[in-house]
Amino acid sequence: MALEVEAKLRVPCFDDIRTRLISLRAELVSRVVETNVMLDHPQLDLRGRGCGLRIRAIRKQESERIARVTVTFKGALRPGRFKIREEVEYTATDPDEVALLFEKLGFETSLLFEKKRETWKLDECIIELDEPPIIGRFVEIECEDEASIQEMQEKLGLSGMVHEQVSYAQMIAAHCRDNNIDPPVLRMPD
Repeated sequence: MALEVEAKLRVPCFDDIRTRLISLRAELVSRVVETNVMLDHPQLDLRGRGCGLRIRAIRKQESERIARVTVTFKGALRPGRFKIREEVEYTATDPDEVALLFEKLGFETSLLFEKKRETWKLDECIIELDEPPIIGRFVEIECEDEASIQEMQEKLGLSGMVHEQVSYAQMIAAHCRDNNIDPPVLRMPD
């Protein structure tokens, strides 16, 4: 069982963070658009347990061709300052075939959203600049342990910021619920 250890921070823009990443000689890994399909049973029992099941199709921002597909289960959030949760993930080749398989097992799409993501690597950490629809901009810092995340926050000038504990899917679903958007399908503008 793998554990995901990350900090998610809401930011007004990415300019200062990109400048700092460049000055620290971080490696720009990719710029992509992710299509995230969240699945659950009709009674939303995964969401009710604080868990998630996602099919993610990833493509480069300038392309329509899918470069990678991942299927991810995320367990309930563990107590603590940082987001720590069980994560089981594997790769697939066709997101529609995966969705059909889960449909046959009784799952339904509970939310579909696109997100722009820019991924950087610095030291042993992954820093992602995320722009999901309607909820703002975020920096995610994923490292091996909490001390490394804290150190990376300091390097990036993000110390003392409030950590978001809620997933993008939960934030977007709440926005859709509050604004009577149904079915909740949100795409990024070009």
